[in-house]
Amino acid sequence: MKTNTNVLIACVAENNEEHYIKCKILFKSLRRFGGCLAKSAAVVCFVNSIRPEYQKAFQEMDVEVEIIKPFNTQYPHTNNLRIFEIQKKYDYLIVLDNDIVIARDFSSYISSSHVLAKIDYHDYLSLFSLEDYMQLFKYFNLEMPSKTYNTESHDKLTYPHYNVGVMIIPKIYVDIIRKEWANCINDLIRVYPKLKTIEKQSYYTDEIAFSLMLQKTKIPIEPLPISMNFQTAYPIHPYYNPDEIDPYIIHHHDRIDKQGKLLLSNYKKANEVILKINEIL
Repeated sequence: MKTNTNVLIACVAENNEEHYIKCKILFKSLRRFGGCLAKSAAVVCFVNSIRPEYQKAFQEMDVEVEIIKPFNTQYPHTNNLRIFEIQKKYDYLIVLDNDIVIARDFSSYISSSHVLAKIDYHDYLSLFSLEDYMQLFKYFNLEMPSKTYNTESHDKLTYPHYNVGVMIIPKIYVDIIRKEWANCINDLIRVYPKLKTIEKQSYYTDEIAFSLMLQKTKIPIEPLPISMNFQTAYPIHPYYNPDEIDPYIIHHHDRIDKQGKLLLSNYKKANEVILKINEIL
């Protein structure tokens, strides 16, 4: 990352204790372990409102609070679209889910002219059949993706299904993603009654629409390595030697104990990192 690069790091939260704790862990880990990114501008977007005590805690961490309206109340994951509306000066936007912790400096990844996100851990085609997937793209008059990737959990070949819990986005693509991802989400929701098999997987509405948006816009995207979105809730195939992966970013999927500490994973190196992070929590 160039020394004069402006980075904005943001996530979305509901106004409740669970989301507050997760966001506090996220930004505390950023400030402590983020290295060159530790002092980056940071925003937490609370849906509809925020308790005063929560706001005070984020202010003490130099994290700005913005109040947002839900994008679609039926599909809360789509609220991340509001991050793209933040009016701030930056060169790169880093969009994070709130069940994320920063383990070490990942600024070396902030130099690409591409959007960066990790291929999801599970097989896209395990959600629905190849025929359903082809029908989805055909319905929107889009070509099927030409590339295939291996999933980390089962090392299965699949079409690109990106986990949008960690995304690094050059500023030049922010407006087009905001517009076209929103359009694809709304279009997808409208056609669910005609695509019943796809509708059964509506929990992933934001990610399915993200794949459609990429095909529609042809925005260049490159996959992040497992270490940049190291999830601890699901197995990682032995092919990837997960015990030796040193995470930059950990995606804990709400694996937090009653004391607000991260639960350990099944992997040696990641557990060393988790124990280090837990010391500051």
